[in-house]
Order: sequence, then C-alpha cells, then structure tokens
Amino acid sequence: MLRTLKPGKKARVLWRIALAALLLALLWQLLLILPGMLRLRTYVAEWGELKEESILPAAIFRHEILYRSPGSFRFLAVAAEGSRVPKDELVAFLVSPEIAPDVWQHLEQSVTRLRDWPSKVAAHAAETAPSLAEISRQYSGLLSAVRAGQAGVFSTISDGLEELFVPEDAFAGRLNLPLSEKRSKPRDSSSLAMLKPGDIMFRMVDNHQLLLVIELPRDCAAYAAYVGNPPQSISVALPEAEEYFRADITSFDPTGSYMILRMNSFAKKFLNERFINVRVIWTQKSGLLIPKAALTKREGIEGVIVDMGNRRAFQPVTVLAANAKSAIITGIKPGTLIRF
Repeated sequence: MLRTLKPGKKARVLWRIALAALLLALLWQLLLILPGMLRLRTYVAEWGELKEESILPAAIFRHEILYRSPGSFRFLAVAAEGSRVPKDELVAFLVSPEIAPDVWQHLEQSVTRLRDWPSKVAAHAAETAPSLAEISRQYSGLLSAVRAGQAGVFSTISDGLEELFVPEDAFAGRLNLPLSEKRSKPRDSSSLAMLKPGDIMFRMVDNHQLLLVIELPRDCAAYAAYVGNPPQSISVALPEAEEYFRADITSFDPTGSYMILRMNSFAKKFLNERFINVRVIWTQKSGLLIPKAALTKREGIEGVIVDMGNRRAFQPVTVLAANAKSAIITGIKPGTLIRF
C-alpha cells in the first residue's frame, strides 16, 4: 500500500504512525505509574493536639459515715444537700412524731428558709446561728439537735450500698466485677414522712477519700502503653462535660480488668451517684502533628519523606507520642510538606 503512495503522502503516513506509537507508549507508561500516583498522599505538618481517650464504666467508692435514726421521728435537715460541714456542727433536727401538723409546717418553713439562704450560704453559716438557736429554744420540747461527728460533705440521699462499696475493700482487691450488677434505688430521708428506728438519716462523706474503680476492656490499644509502666496520675472527665479532674492511679490491673483512681478534686455528681461513665484521657500532648501512616523506616531509623520541590528526601524524626491514627514528632518544621 505504501508503495502506491506518492513520496509526500508516504512521509505524512509514516509520521502519523510514529506519533501514534509514541502516544501509545506514553499512555502505557502513564497507566503503569497512575496507581502509585493515586495512592501517594500529601500532608502539611502543623501544630496540633494528640488525644487518646475512652468512655468507660466506673463505680464510686466513698469513705462515708452513716447516721441512723435512734427511733421513730420526723427528720428535718438543717445543712444544705452537698454542703461541706465542720465537725460538731448542727446539721439536722429530729422532731417528735407528736408534733401538731400546723406547728410542723411552721417549723419546716422556718428551717427551709434558713437552709435555702438567698446568698447561697450553708445553713450552718455564722449568720444563721442565732436563728437556729432561737428555733431550738422555741421548739425545745419537740425536737433534738443532731450534730456532725466529723467534718465532711452532708447528704440525705442513700442508695443502701455504702457498706458494700468501701475504699478499703477496693484497695484490698476485693472486687467482684462487674460492679454495676449491685444496684439499689436511692432514697432521700428528707422526703420521708417518718423515720423508723435504724433508718439512715444522712451521710457524712470524706471528700478526700473518694475512689473511682474503672472497669477496663481487655486488650484495649488505648492503654497498651501503660501495661507494666502506668503513670502516677491521669485525667478523667464526665462524658457530657469538658471539665477535667486529675486523679492519682493507685492500682492498675489489666489482667483483673480494673483500674483504681484516687480523686484529687470532688465533683458534685460524685456525691450521690454510684455508677457513672467517665472519659479517661490516656494520652494528651501538643506538638507537631502528622498522620501515623506517614512514618517510615530506613536502616532502622524512623522518619518521613519530605517533598523538597524537585526531589524528595528521607528526614529522620523523633516520635514523642502516637495513637492509631496520628503522631506528635520533632525533627521537621511546621509547614513541611510530607509525602506518603
């Protein structure tokens, strides 16, 4: 066929064949490298925060003293629920069941007005003392004063599990997991019409002796770095709040599936709740943040591939903290372009 073509047309056909062959070769090369190009990702190293946390069930162990009624009485709290009360302070009145309904109503209103003082001070504050003394004299034949045997946080709410969830038992490892199987309905003594002999009047809680026993999931990657070398303290928070509490780790036993924390501060939610979910912050560190997948090794040295415009280079780095997705590193500058 080419023999029958004129010389000019023959040359043009040959050029077209050569160009088509070249395009096919380029297309073939592109098809070979395209999958690698599509898999190659770019990341700009920037400052950030690495946080590894878990939401876990916990039981609250409080050092609390129960005060029980010596007989059949009406109970009238003087101290406010959740208030901190010094030792020997007046916290409640036991009122005779023989009190007339109208007299009881007047007495209850008087004490409630003092307890719910507008300035939000506790009923045992100095400015209320004369009024409480006056009430004691006015109703001297109908009531008796109850005072705190030790300093602590006052509460009229009891769940009936106080003698099962004792800090000393937790320290001794006497834990039968899951703890949440032991449940009882909380009862508020201030709402009862009459206390019977032996009924719990109120509790005094030592806010310096509060433990959280957290049930750990088995084989959890979040705390894998703690096994064999747990830190002295850790941060915890309530799931619905951003307020963090620092706690000392007193026991860390992954094989027993529990961790015991001693709280250094006292959240009001810890006063009457027995079972609660908490956020445990395993890792929290700020620094230069990159994807963990960007880390690679060459001759045993950990580093990243840095894009330097016309070429790429391996740059050694030091990993300060890491989780399954991200890592905090040093060794490169913020804004460095990383390829992986």
